[in-house]
Amino acid sequence: MAGVRGLVRPWWLPRWSGGPALPGGALLVAVVVSLMHGQPPPVDRPVGVSIPVRSSDATPVGLGRLTVVSGGRALRVDPLERRSTAISLPAGARVLDVVAGHRAQALLVRFPSGRTVCYLVPAAGGAIRLGDARAVVPDTSNQLFWLDTGDQVRAYLLDGVPAGPRVAVPEGFVPVGGVHGQIIASSAGEEPQTLLLSESGRREVLFAGQALDVAGGVVLLRMGNQLAVFDLRSGELTRLPSLSAVRITGPGRLAGDGAGFAVLGRVNDHAQLVIGPIAPRSEAELQVVSLDGGAPLPYPPAASWTGNGSVLAVRPDGRLVFFTPGRRNGVVLDGSLPAVSGVALAG
Repeated sequence: MAGVRGLVRPWWLPRWSGGPALPGGALLVAVVVSLMHGQPPPVDRPVGVSIPVRSSDATPVGLGRLTVVSGGRALRVDPLERRSTAISLPAGARVLDVVAGHRAQALLVRFPSGRTVCYLVPAAGGAIRLGDARAVVPDTSNQLFWLDTGDQVRAYLLDGVPAGPRVAVPEGFVPVGGVHGQIIASSAGEEPQTLLLSESGRREVLFAGQALDVAGGVVLLRMGNQLAVFDLRSGELTRLPSLSAVRITGPGRLAGDGAGFAVLGRVNDHAQLVIGPIAPRSEAELQVVSLDGGAPLPYPPAASWTGNGSVLAVRPDGRLVFFTPGRRNGVVLDGSLPAVSGVALAG
């Protein structure tokens, strides 16, 4: 684990250093009690640090403007002003998803004909049509989006201009993100694999596991019910501490610098968000945020990282939960905001 820890800026130390103190004390007490009763000390805890969520009428500091999907429409939302504006799209368009970028967002839109089209939404101005797409993923350069048409992907600049040749994607694989002109693609199922695809047609197997996201030179992946981190520079694979009570379901997102992760999971029939640094010293540094509001969604939207290192997640009932790593509770954003099915920072 030391190899990965030395490669990233330890952003979590000021915030996270106080996080495990109370659980650590509780664990010490549990060890003492167990020894007094002749039981072996616990090896690890099954849930990490459980984080409750409370309601609040105040907008969290540093949240900024959002792009959300609500009722099939894309809205620009200013939580501070409690104001929303619809993004203009052609008649019949129904927005399925929003994908965050540094200075733009990408919308995946379906029309009554069944066609699925990607639109680019700059920080200012109207939507730009890019083309038919099965999915869209960002590039780690923050200068591109990659459109997935089913058997190939192509990069587009933030002004909508195509950049570079098309890259073939093997059957059964879907793109996860672009890095240095190449694509990381992953399969699902019982024995998933993750590949690095280049414009020349070269395919390199990176690891056996399902990639969830790529940022800051590292890939977040799932191996069964365990998370791991693959360093693209060193080729080192590091397994993260396992939380036996949490079933990791995904999707997952890395912070922009790759130093932290946020992944969806479940505890029984309750949706949870697991957040932590990519090089935790123990499972006590993993925080599990409760996402109440109904049964977990079969295909929940990914969480979104803010510029100040906080996380936004969508509850099953469409309410937004805001959480800053290291804090003792999360916040449900003001009820005047519309129920959403996707969220991204508006740049």
